Amino acid sequence: MAAMKVLRFIARALAWIAGVLCAAWAFGALFFDFPVVTLRAPAAIVFVLVLLVVVIFVRGRAEQRSRVAVGCCTDGLGRD
Repeated sequence: MAAMKVLRFIARALAWIAGVLCAAWAFGALFFDFPVVTLRAPAAIVFVLVLLVVVIFVRGRAEQRSRVAVGCCTDGLGRD
């Protein structure tokens, strides 16, 4: 039983690390590659604030993870 708790903790920690790395990558992509130069910093900051709001206020762990993952993955959609 204790071994399962340790494995679950390790898996959750790795998932959060991967999520934070993906969010940081998306933030950097917005900050450096946003088409409108004057909106690069505001767009990146809004992106991080939205991710924080989702993590804090969305109920259910699976829902939180999926919404954060979708937010990170859809950063580059719609660009040429």
